[in-house]
Amino acid sequence: MNEAPKTMIKANLRHSFRNFSNFNRLNQNKSLVIPEVKPKATANTFPEIKEIRLTDGLNEQYSPKHKPDRISYEFPQEPKHKPNLRWRKYFPIFALVGGASWAAYTINYFIDDIPSEYLSLDKFIPFVITNKLDVDQDHYLIELTPKYNKWKKSDNQIWNGNKLWSVEIKQPQIMVVRKYTPLPLEIHKDQNEIFIRVQNEDNYREGKLVLYIKKYQQGEVARWISRKPIGEDLELRGPFIEYQIPQTVNNKDYERPIFENLPSEVRPDDLNKLKITPDNLAFFAAGTGITPILQSLLSKNPYFGFTTIYYSRRTTSESKPFDRLLYFLEKLDRIKLVNFIGDDKLSIEAIPDFNPIDYKVKTEKLYDQKPDDSIKYPVFKTALEQAVAFREKAKDSPSLSIVCGPDAYISQIAGYKPYNGQGKLSGWLKANEWDENHVHKL
Repeated sequence: MNEAPKTMIKANLRHSFRNFSNFNRLNQNKSLVIPEVKPKATANTFPEIKEIRLTDGLNEQYSPKHKPDRISYEFPQEPKHKPNLRWRKYFPIFALVGGASWAAYTINYFIDDIPSEYLSLDKFIPFVITNKLDVDQDHYLIELTPKYNKWKKSDNQIWNGNKLWSVEIKQPQIMVVRKYTPLPLEIHKDQNEIFIRVQNEDNYREGKLVLYIKKYQQGEVARWISRKPIGEDLELRGPFIEYQIPQTVNNKDYERPIFENLPSEVRPDDLNKLKITPDNLAFFAAGTGITPILQSLLSKNPYFGFTTIYYSRRTTSESKPFDRLLYFLEKLDRIKLVNFIGDDKLSIEAIPDFNPIDYKVKTEKLYDQKPDDSIKYPVFKTALEQAVAFREKAKDSPSLSIVCGPDAYISQIAGYKPYNGQGKLSGWLKANEWDENHVHKL
């Protein structure tokens, strides 16, 4: 610590004396002594300097330094403490919990948009076009399958032969919807042949449905759907119950066996479980108006009574996809098909007589009635065997008439139908003494 102050003072004196002319004389006087220097009270305290000789180091050549050595004094720093790193061992747990929370939030965010219903009255559900079949120039079949499978977790009981229902399809470009009647069918391709067949229990789980559509000149939605290729989406909303067939005591504990693609596979009716004789139905259809009765006869729990179908159409090609199914239904003695094609039009002479019944009496007063044990029907192995036994038996006149087709067709048979409601009964059915309680217009 004593050498540093001495060196600094020597350098300052050496620099100062170079400006004096008597520098040589001073250099010769080796006895010159500088008295002791005491620092002021406010100056920094240096070690005591008793004697400094000017001759010390004057013979050395001065060479200034660009970076002179300097001594600095700093305040002592506090000792550094090592951080507590014990939390680091919990970092993987925090990362796992955070990642799982984010994944759950992300999955919930996206899955919430996936509908859980097969169909909904409140929103449109996306369906995918999985098949198409052109019937003729103006008619086509289109097969739709739900885009998502979340609905399979619920019990889908939408197909019921005693409820006639429809769906709406949205045309998003012009924001227009149109109603169509779905069928429990599927379009099947077998090598070079394309045909339709009824869905069985396994197919029901796929959620497929088929629409039979006519392309009208002014029908923008029908033409737009016909241009959609396989794989495109359609948005459906429903089901809209168009008509609930009156229920009787027979509907309490028994369901009629479902129709199968082969008549030999259809189970026979258990007539001994019936409490009353089923009522018969007359269905008047024109063009695509055949679909509601097909929906009833091909669904689960089909209509139990005997059905007479009065089917009017311009050409035989319009019904070609359904000819095989209608033929099988006749073989099973479930329907009678009366065709009116082209100029052979339905007339008032074809209108059946009315068999009046009181559904309220049949439903309420006989609801707890047990089957008549005095009447025993034979047991049959197949529905075909049963049909042969009862085919020749006379059928009762129908107690219910349903009319479906173009506006002019409905008006001629049962009177004008407004957009909402049924309107007054008139036309041929009124002329044949039918009443409004037993006629329904679709």
